[in-house]
Amino acid sequence: MILLVSFYVDPDSRRQAELLECLRRNSRNDLISEIHVFVEDPRGAGLAAIFTELADARIRLIAHERRATYSDLFTYANRHLAGWRVIIANADIYFDRSLARLDGYDLADRLLCLSRWDVQANGETHLFDFSASQDAWIFQAPLREFRADFHLGVLGCDNRLAWEAEHVGLTLSNPSRTIRANHLHLSEVRRYARQWLRGPTRAVTPEVLDNRWLWFVMPVLDGLGPMHQTLASLQSQPRSTCVLVDASGSDAVTEWAGEHAPDAVVVHVDSGSHPSVAELWNRGAAAADAVGVVGFLDATVTARDSLSQYVLEHVEPGIFLHRHGAAAFACTRSDFDRVHGFDPLFRDAAEACADLRSTMRPAGLAERRLPASLLSSGDNPRTATAAETRYRRAKSALRPHVDVSQLPGPVLREIHSAIGRQTPAALVPVASVVFREAMGYAVERLRTGVSSHTNITRPFVAIPQALDGLSFTQVVAYSVAPVEVEFVSPGRLYVLVGDDWDGQTVARTWLRDRGLREDLPSLRTEPGPGFEVWSLVGEVGDRFELPTQVMLVADRLERSPPPRPPAVTVGETIFALTSLSPSADAVAATRNAIRSWRSAGLAVRAFNHPSEIERLARVYDVEFVPVHETASTVFGRHVIPVNVMLDWATQQCAPVLLINSDITLDLAQWEMKRLRWLADGGLCYFIRYNHAGNPRNARREPYGIDAFLLHGRDAAYVSDSFLSMGEPFWDYWVPHVFASRNRPIASVEFPTAFHQQHQQRWSWDNWHRCALEFARATKEPAGDRSFEACLAMSLRVRQNFEARRTLLQRAPVTIRNWLQQTFSYRGPKTFLELGAHVGTDTQWLASLPDVTIYAFEPDPRNNQPPRPNVEMQRAAVADRDGRGSLILSQTGWGMPWTHSSSIKRPKNHLQRFPVTFGDTVEVELIALDTFRHHRALEQIDFIWADVQGAEAEMILGGRETLSRTRYLYTEFSDDEMYEQQPTLKHMLELLPDFRVVELWPDDVLLENRQLMLR
Repeated sequence: MILLVSFYVDPDSRRQAELLECLRRNSRNDLISEIHVFVEDPRGAGLAAIFTELADARIRLIAHERRATYSDLFTYANRHLAGWRVIIANADIYFDRSLARLDGYDLADRLLCLSRWDVQANGETHLFDFSASQDAWIFQAPLREFRADFHLGVLGCDNRLAWEAEHVGLTLSNPSRTIRANHLHLSEVRRYARQWLRGPTRAVTPEVLDNRWLWFVMPVLDGLGPMHQTLASLQSQPRSTCVLVDASGSDAVTEWAGEHAPDAVVVHVDSGSHPSVAELWNRGAAAADAVGVVGFLDATVTARDSLSQYVLEHVEPGIFLHRHGAAAFACTRSDFDRVHGFDPLFRDAAEACADLRSTMRPAGLAERRLPASLLSSGDNPRTATAAETRYRRAKSALRPHVDVSQLPGPVLREIHSAIGRQTPAALVPVASVVFREAMGYAVERLRTGVSSHTNITRPFVAIPQALDGLSFTQVVAYSVAPVEVEFVSPGRLYVLVGDDWDGQTVARTWLRDRGLREDLPSLRTEPGPGFEVWSLVGEVGDRFELPTQVMLVADRLERSPPPRPPAVTVGETIFALTSLSPSADAVAATRNAIRSWRSAGLAVRAFNHPSEIERLARVYDVEFVPVHETASTVFGRHVIPVNVMLDWATQQCAPVLLINSDITLDLAQWEMKRLRWLADGGLCYFIRYNHAGNPRNARREPYGIDAFLLHGRDAAYVSDSFLSMGEPFWDYWVPHVFASRNRPIASVEFPTAFHQQHQQRWSWDNWHRCALEFARATKEPAGDRSFEACLAMSLRVRQNFEARRTLLQRAPVTIRNWLQQTFSYRGPKTFLELGAHVGTDTQWLASLPDVTIYAFEPDPRNNQPPRPNVEMQRAAVADRDGRGSLILSQTGWGMPWTHSSSIKRPKNHLQRFPVTFGDTVEVELIALDTFRHHRALEQIDFIWADVQGAEAEMILGGRETLSRTRYLYTEFSDDEMYEQQPTLKHMLELLPDFRVVELWPDDVLLENRQLMLR
């Protein structure tokens, strides 16, 4: 961000000190790249000799010599700061780390008007909660022009500015409850006249920023000692804030946060009350935005890369994330408040999470699993007591009969206390489970006379009545291996531990942390050895991996099938094209870069001279492309002309990313795929961010560009030249060629391409030589060919292609928000919903103004309530009319599942999701073109397609309908979830008139270009 402020010399020393202090604090804010100061004093830059704050490296002085108007500042930003996020602020405003909350926020056609936070004498800040006062403005340059020829600081100027901005169509908001513009004015010295600016005004009410943000809530009970690894893993998570709930009773947490985690929020809780983990989590959640997402972790859990990104993508109102076996939970703040948060009686973190899960599911909230790959758990022991586990069981037993979340605190405390005083025999039923092991268990009925083992005879002679007749697993003597179990019905699983072998200690230790010892006598076998009775309590879908051989006793036991191999992705390959440095100093950075490219789903190809490849191949595991004709005669070493790589891309006719070998990427595979399709038919370049070893402190590179994404079919635009990767001007040559041919240009300017600083490896002589070659190859005028003329040419070229670019945002807007923005206007609209299920999405789609929805749902088990503007069709969309088979999904995640039924046979769906398929039913089939003809629909505004792998059939049976459709939103998969399911590339080949507007991990929004041109 770039901050624009004015500066004047105030005769009052106290007021002057306040203005300088604001400059000093803003210059130390690493979220502000530069400060452009409009100097009102005629001495201009000479003031830097008087006020040393003006000599800071981040400050650029603009000799203005008069009082600045809003027009002066907005015009300057539009002319000189295109592509930058810009802040305009009064001179007595400074910003804190809350600016980070704008990460990923779309500022296009928006003006943020911020009310101030007044700094108090004790250092506290209080929001000036008044809609008629704003002191700072944030926007993306260039901004639409509007009338603003009046001075800052005049009474009423802020609301007049808001009126003028809204009058030209800008969207206004005042997210000052999130972003703090701190106002330092303790001197009370004022210079403005008591005269209001005349004209219309627009008040802007303070509110919370509508940008999804994750708040990690961490309890601190015994100091920070065991938490450093967890905290370090959270500090690197984008779009998140860590809330430390401090019950340690010391100042160490506040001091540590001030030095190491300035973005963190510290909430102090009286340690004398001995609060539970659950109570601390509740206190911490109160610090989060009302519209935010809250994530709960304890000190035993470490976050892996991209945890925050995954949580923000998958948590939304009505959906929560939980990782069984780890103290990890995430949901929206609104859903958390809806169920009244954690039960504060739980002192064990994992038990508290399990209880909250049990509370949310009956409230109608859907559960999703947090992938194990995003978390790692330490070996800290759990603190759950038997009474605490029984208390959770008791609440589970009560839930079918009463809303436990509405029970008063004293009632719950009495239940908790009563359970602590006694041991109920059976609070919950015996569960049914599936299991997996590699030793050779057999399943039998537990009765006297039946052997406990499969390979030796040890008949039971004594069995507790509670276990008699249940299913059990006969174990295998002289064999040890882990046992995996998954609950398919809620309740208790008995786990029996043999008392005559060395593994009993391992089993007891594990069960002591996660289960409880039942108050039942041991089972005895005829030779004498017995089995202690333990138990685990779980709900549907809960999974455990016991570390050693134990005996399982349950209502029903079934062996789980062996894991299937992972699905093979058949989608399009995107290649990373680079040239590897032979220098040994580059090895570490290059390996990190290659690793990051593969994480983004790229196939790496390294272009190098044959004399280098043999040595490089011993260091790097990549596929090499030998290049015999390099630019060594120009540069004195083997560097690869860019057109060699582009010729290869043309031959492959594939998407490629040209990237320097020391650039690391922070992108998931679906994000790279998204950028590839958003830039299809043009070029996407990546602005790099430089750092000295910590990417979190990286700063934007103002000149060089290091990565370009394009398709091989467009690579032929670039002519022959010696301009080479790693040398000057190749990075301006590629976008200049696309700009000169009026091809679309997009740019990724959020931090995702990182470069660790190193010694400069190019020379200014080579820069000048490459500049002249650039002028020759592009016929761009270079004046008298001098160094200065070439420098002017480079600035002109950069400004030209930057003016043509479209800025891509990191996070796609949700489809719901997109629809509500796109179709908010009055007037008739026609939607088709293909695969309406039980109407969850139909409900909010039908609330759009003047919309008529034709909803298709073939599964006879799925029904939704009637709505006046929704017409239901009991049919499956296909490529023909008639009757056909619908393959029904049966169970998913251990519960009845009606989401995945299809006219296509499941394939990799069986491996990617725990969903089973079984019966088929005969249903009506209809082609879209037949339906449109019968209804005489002239134009379809929007199609929502959830056809479970039948996308090709939908397209082939609806070509005429789709030619009359403005937007198509559909699921897709490059993993062939159903047999012969088309990839995204194949779908777009079937839809040549459509282009990608937005893409999510499993969904894509397409726009009909032909209709948009009409």
